[in-house]
Amino acid sequence: MKNRIEAISILAESGILSQIITELVNNNPISTSLAESIANYPGTSSEALAILAKDKSWEVRYAVAGNSNTSPKILAVLATDEYCVIRAQVGYNPNTLPETLEELTSDKEYWVRENVALNQKATPRVIAILAKDENWLVRSMARKNPNFSNLLF
Repeated sequence: MKNRIEAISILAESGILSQIITELVNNNPISTSLAESIANYPGTSSEALAILAKDKSWEVRYAVAGNSNTSPKILAVLATDEYCVIRAQVGYNPNTLPETLEELTSDKEYWVRENVALNQKATPRVIAILAKDENWLVRSMARKNPNFSNLLF
């Protein structure tokens, strides 16, 4: 992984990374592993991540959902992805808006809700919902969130 990040850093510094993103915009295919590496790279711009968020590969969208540079707007779109692993990443991303986190509290997959409960930016309202979840693990994670102490039951 370290080698990939170093390679992507060199690509970014040389301007080649922007050329790769342009190729993506122009619908010229690049390998899934390269797109995933770009999406995982902490220096990837939010604009590039917005493009990668539309990728056909769930692995690439998963990486976008976990990147700290992904915009709240893109995270809101990814929160409706068909793959629960992507929705779970959105639930854990600190850039996810409170409204999106609240929507994810009703996700059918308990581990999506668990990641929302672990999100330090989850509002007391979201934590209150999850503290009463049907799943014991979700309830447990909600009670460990710092915002749980702000609740009066």
